[in-house]
Amino acid sequence: MSHPDDWRGAPDPASLFLVIWAYVRGVSATRLARNDPPPPELHGDLLDALRQSNGRDAVAAFCDALAKDWRSGTDFVSKRARVSATLLALRTLDDILMAIHPRSVRPSLAQVTHWPDWLADVEERRTLTGAYASDGALSLIAKGPLMRCPRLPPDQATFSLGDQFAALKVVDLDSFREDDRRLEVTVRVIDQSVDAGVPHRRERKASEVVTFVPLAEAGADLRPEVIRDGGTVYLDVLKGAKYDPSAALLKAVAANPDSDILIAPELAVDDQDLETVAQSLPTLGGSAARLIIAGSGLTADGPVEEGRPFNRAAALNANGRLLWEHRKVSAYAMHEETAKGLEIPGVDGAVKLMERITWSDAVDIADLDGLGRCLMLICQDLQMSVVDQLLDAFRPDWVLVPILDTGTSLNRWPARRARDLATRGETRFVVVSSLAMNNWRSVPFTGQEMGVAIGPTYLNKGETGEIAAVQAEVAPETESWRFGSVRWRNAKGWASYSRGS
Repeated sequence: MSHPDDWRGAPDPASLFLVIWAYVRGVSATRLARNDPPPPELHGDLLDALRQSNGRDAVAAFCDALAKDWRSGTDFVSKRARVSATLLALRTLDDILMAIHPRSVRPSLAQVTHWPDWLADVEERRTLTGAYASDGALSLIAKGPLMRCPRLPPDQATFSLGDQFAALKVVDLDSFREDDRRLEVTVRVIDQSVDAGVPHRRERKASEVVTFVPLAEAGADLRPEVIRDGGTVYLDVLKGAKYDPSAALLKAVAANPDSDILIAPELAVDDQDLETVAQSLPTLGGSAARLIIAGSGLTADGPVEEGRPFNRAAALNANGRLLWEHRKVSAYAMHEETAKGLEIPGVDGAVKLMERITWSDAVDIADLDGLGRCLMLICQDLQMSVVDQLLDAFRPDWVLVPILDTGTSLNRWPARRARDLATRGETRFVVVSSLAMNNWRSVPFTGQEMGVAIGPTYLNKGETGEIAAVQAEVAPETESWRFGSVRWRNAKGWASYSRGS
C-alpha cells in the first residue's frame, strides 16, 4: 500500500501508525535520512484530523490531509516529498499519543478541551493487551524507558527511524529466540492502583530505594540434593528443615516501608512461602515496598516435563497481589571445578551438575506505569544472548535478577554481565543472592556482599542531574537487620540508604 487512500481501513490512528510505519520501513535508509520539510500547513491539517472523536473519522480525515499534496511521481523529488510527508505523519501521531504514555505529565493535546474518544479507547486497549495497536506479530507499544528520558535524534550521530519517536515503539513479538527456541514475549500493563497495581511516586522518579534481602544465610537453610538420571547428574536446591524464608522476608518488608523495590534471591522461597507472604502483606496496612520480588523457588504449577518443576520467581505489590511471574528460561550447569570447592554429598565423579527444571519458553515485559518497565530474569537467564535483543527492543527501566550463588559483588559474573549490558540503554540492573551456598564452600568467603546495583553506561541528553556508569555492592545492614538498601540519588548515583535515612 503506497498511497493514503490505501490506508483508510485502519480503525483508529494508533493502527494507522502501524500501516504508515510499514510503508516507511520499505524506504531506503539513504532516502529516509535525506528528507525535506513538507508543506507548512500539513502539520496543522493532520492535527485537525486527530481532533475527530471517532477513530475511523480521524483516520479518514488524516488520510485526506496526506492525500491533498501527495506526489505520486517516480522522480527523485516526488519520492522525497512522500517520505517527508509520511515521516511528519508518524511524528504527529507520536506527539498525540504521548498524552497517554506513562512518561507524560500532562496531555499533549493542548489545542483541545478534551480527549477524543478514540484516544481513550487506545489507552484502554494498551491496559488490556499491552499494546496501543497490533497487526499480526507487530505491536505498537509505549516506548521505553517509561520513567526516564528515551533516546531521541539528538542522542544519535546518524539517522535511526526508531529514535524519531518519543512515545511509540514497533516491536515484532515473534522475533525473539534463544538457542533456536522461539520465546513467547508478552507485554503486561500493571496499573497504578493501590490494591491491584503499583502506585506512582513522582518525587521518587530516578531516586528509588531498592532493598536487597539474602534470606538463606546459614549453610543448613538450603539443602543440596544430587539426583542421577541415566548419564545426567542433577542438582536440586531445597529448603532446609528449620529454614523459614517467609518470616525473614516479612521482617525485612516491615522494616523497610519506604522502599520502592524489595528483592529476594533464587531458590529461597517455595510455593507455600509465597502464599504465606502474599496473605500476610495486607496486614501491614500498605507499609511495604511498592514492588516485592519475592525470590524464586521450585514449583509444580502448570505443565511440567518428565516431572521436573519450574524455577519460578514472583512479583507482588504491597497488598500481596501477584502482579506477574517469571519461569526460568535457561537452566544452570555447575561444572566440576566449581563443585569441587563445595561440600555437596553425592557429587563424586560428576563432570557437570545440571539444574533439574523444566525450561520455560516465555518472557514477560511488565509495564508498571507507576514505577517503570521491568524485565525479571533468574540467574543464568542474564547470560542469554536474547537479553541484548530484549533490551534493545523494550529498553526497560529495570532488570531484576534473583540468583543463587555464594553471594555476589562487583567482581563477580552478574556485575560483569550487567556492566556489559549497561551500554545498551537506560536500564538499572538489580541482582541479589543468598549467602547459604557460601557456607557450603570448603573455604568460605569472608565478605557478606549479596547484591549489586548497576546503572547505565551512558545517559541520554534529556536525562539531566544524573551521572553515568555508577554501581554499588550491598551487604546486610547489621548483624540483626539482614538486608541492605541503596538509593538512586540525582547527581550521586547509587548511595547507601538505611532505615534512618
